Amino acid sequence: MDDFRLGTVEAKFADIVWAHAPVSTSELTALCAEQLSWKRTTTYTVLKRLGDKGLFKTENSVVTALLSRDEFYAGQSRQIVEENYGGSIAAFVAAYASGRKLDEREISEIRKIIGGADAKDRKTAEPAPKTETRPAGEVQSKYLSQREAARLAALKRRKRG
Repeated sequence: MDDFRLGTVEAKFADIVWAHAPVSTSELTALCAEQLSWKRTTTYTVLKRLGDKGLFKTENSVVTALLSRDEFYAGQSRQIVEENYGGSIAAFVAAYASGRKLDEREISEIRKIIGGADAKDRKTAEPAPKTETRPAGEVQSKYLSQREAARLAALKRRKRG
């Protein structure tokens, strides 16, 4: 599944499937009629489209999810980071936190995620700098590579311009 993007309507439909899967096509059409005011044909059209994207499968009139909701949104997040931040998690986090201060809970969660990297990555990676209390948007060059800092600066210029 290369394209992890869903439109608003597709996302609402997908949430219905994830909440009820495995679900019969007749039950799904009833749910969509009730929650989205859709006709049967609309439900089948969107189901086919998301099936073609590799998200759901229909077999013997039963719809199953090929990816869980969490798996789908994790893939969508990876795609966004790749396309918009050149694959740099650091640049993504810096842009996301720009203009606001991370609270202690968020900092703790980020530390846990980083600490969860496998031992090989920890042996080859530079030690993480100590977290300072400062606005998250103030990213200093020692926290990012030159390439990531340049990419982040370009993103900030685009936002302003």
